[in-house]
Amino acid sequence: MEIGETISTDVIADDSPNPSRTGTPMERNMSNPSRWVLINRLAEITGYSEDAVRHKVKNGTWMQGRIWRKAPDGRIFVNVDEFERWVESGRQLAAN
Repeated sequence: MEIGETISTDVIADDSPNPSRTGTPMERNMSNPSRWVLINRLAEITGYSEDAVRHKVKNGTWMQGRIWRKAPDGRIFVNVDEFERWVESGRQLAAN
């Protein structure tokens, strides 16, 4: 760059679709590539409150290791696929 040369501040338009901005807000919130999600994310995508999710974990409504598990750092993750299976089953998958 030479002295006195100006730097262009023009922004180049990018017409390619941005995956994080396509679809409705609900569709964007519902998409998640991971099957294991934290409690707050499950609450976000299902409509259950975080307290309701914690209650199902604590009282055994959901089986540990199948629907939920504790990560090495102590945080609780829920398997979205197994949660959906539980919803579709119409019954409780309690630990025996």
